[in-house]
Amino acid sequence: MADTPQLHLEWSDHEDNGTYVNDLVGSAEQVAGDCGEPRDTLALACVSAITAEGLTQALNAEWSLYTPQDAAVVASALYAQVVSSIASLRSLDAAVRRVEQRADVRVDHAVSDALQRLTMTADSLHAALAPLRPVVETLDRTPTSYVPAENVHETLEEVATLLGPGADLINNCGGQGPSSRYGGCGCVLHISQHGDVYYFDYGEAGWSLLCDSDAQRRPDGTMAWVNPEQLDVKEPEAHPAHLVAAIRRAIDERVDT
Repeated sequence: MADTPQLHLEWSDHEDNGTYVNDLVGSAEQVAGDCGEPRDTLALACVSAITAEGLTQALNAEWSLYTPQDAAVVASALYAQVVSSIASLRSLDAAVRRVEQRADVRVDHAVSDALQRLTMTADSLHAALAPLRPVVETLDRTPTSYVPAENVHETLEEVATLLGPGADLINNCGGQGPSSRYGGCGCVLHISQHGDVYYFDYGEAGWSLLCDSDAQRRPDGTMAWVNPEQLDVKEPEAHPAHLVAAIRRAIDERVDT
């Protein structure tokens, strides 16, 4: 990876502070750091395949990326995957030959041909890798008009603006925003749609959308919801248009049922 920007590592170290990434890959890294038996090798191979398939599925989501810089991080990670895959193909060749040297198996013509094809595949992948470097660099330099919000309060303000008439932000924080990146600010967006009122805000469980008519009124005047609607969007500074799309979809689904 010395010849291409390691943007996926920079994102993990700085933007994400390593927490989310570590939650996903911590166990695999632990096994990789102390591997030496077939169960380790096979487990890591399976995890690698599962995560690669998962990335394809994630990229197919409508809001999988917000900016070209996001795409550059993914391209950087894919570059690293291909580099590692090339090294793994060569290591697999060597590993099979070690099995042969132990006399646990006799490598016949068919197996020798398969190993030769492994080497040829590794060579082909290495030759095809060069064009990916400028792709990473170009995506990373591509200008974008999207500027992420600084906190939850700014996100609520932008969502209110996009929704337009019928969306009223009840300001409970004086515009100061939350005390931390992942905290709610106490403000609630009231959304009037289809003759009902919805309450949209951010809390410990993420973004929620509560319908007034679904609430249970308590004697003290407070309201409670048996099955609160949590949106699929979890990031506190999610793209406002992403949140608006999720809000409209949730309201439409409720109206249609």
